[in-house]
Amino acid sequence: MPFTLVTGGARSGKSTFAQQIAEHFCDVGYIATAVVTDDEMRRRVRLHQQNRPAAWTTYECPYNLAACLQTIDHAVLLLDCVTVYLTNALIKQVGDSENSIPIPKQIAAEQAILEEMQGILDVILQRRLNIVMVTNEVGQGLVPAYPLGRLYRDIAGRVNQLLGKHADEVYLVSCGIPLQIKGAK
Repeated sequence: MPFTLVTGGARSGKSTFAQQIAEHFCDVGYIATAVVTDDEMRRRVRLHQQNRPAAWTTYECPYNLAACLQTIDHAVLLLDCVTVYLTNALIKQVGDSENSIPIPKQIAAEQAILEEMQGILDVILQRRLNIVMVTNEVGQGLVPAYPLGRLYRDIAGRVNQLLGKHADEVYLVSCGIPLQIKGAK
């Protein structure tokens, strides 16, 4: 199986489709990237847990994903979700204030996160991991009203471009319907 990227908007069916891909394998490692910070996130995590097979091994990797990927061995890995991981990385870099972020700090944060994502991609490619990565398409909506949201959207777009460039297959999911936009059919 190749390196597969699954993207789409919120509640588009990305995770369900990614799980359908992974279910073809008997040895699945599920990489969860969320940090539970409130009741809403706790509920979302619980729903994801309930919707995946109990036989899958779950790894919680909200930080240091490259190191995590170095140690995991399964027939296929399902990483859900890249953009949640980016949220963790961005908040670690600049905090979670809605106030203005100085331009030099924005540039430094973006550079650090892109370098980290390149390191993650290097591990995937060097180890030839069979991996399905779920990410959100964030560039087709409204421009966020606050600086942290705009920085996040820009970083997510650049990371998605990086991953899409190197993925063997890319799917865009909309209305629960996957559309293959890269790779063999």
